[in-house]
Amino acid sequence: MDKEPPTVADIEAAISHYLHANPHAVDTERGIREWWLLGTCPCRPDDVHAAIEHLVASGEMAERTLPDGQRAYARLDAADPRPHGPP
Repeated sequence: MDKEPPTVADIEAAISHYLHANPHAVDTERGIREWWLLGTCPCRPDDVHAAIEHLVASGEMAERTLPDGQRAYARLDAADPRPHGPP
């Protein structure tokens, strides 16, 4: 019997785990699907997109637009170059 693809929640958990193990990681959606989720695949691209969107909406990940128009994603605190805390 074929194994069911991971759920969006499974993908979110895998991305979160990767970000905690690699706090300075930054990648595009494709890179996340092909590299960060290497052991979790086969992941459906739409499910990876939904997981990333949820992580961005929840404040765990930040999205940046690269000069070529692609979007890159990183852990929120790693993506924000501003100092944290009171000025």
